[in-house]
Amino acid sequence: MSVRSAIEEMLREVIEHVGLLGGAVITSDGFLIAHVLPENVDGREFAAYITRLYRSCIRIAALFELNFFDCAIECEEGKLYVAPVSDRAFFCLIVDPYLDIGLLLLEIEGFARRIAQLLE
Repeated sequence: MSVRSAIEEMLREVIEHVGLLGGAVITSDGFLIAHVLPENVDGREFAAYITRLYRSCIRIAALFELNFFDCAIECEEGKLYVAPVSDRAFFCLIVDPYLDIGLLLLEIEGFARRIAQLLE
């Protein structure tokens, strides 16, 4: 099984288990590694915009001399949760608007570690 297939399988598992709307793993330079997104979302376009968001979060944290860990953006239709899995990659999850981010963090801790191991 390829790394991409293994990560997509993990994404499917966490999406079903937690009740997410979708997710993607992206390199820090914007390359889409793997994704499970709604059909109406273009994966490459999603990766490009989320990478800009991710980089902006890192820069904002640096302005305040903070270590960037994660970023959550709340929208009316849902939330975007972005967090690094290594120095070279991050993931973005599309979260149901009613799902508690605290619960999400507990559920995805192992998910992030497994992805980091696959990308080594």
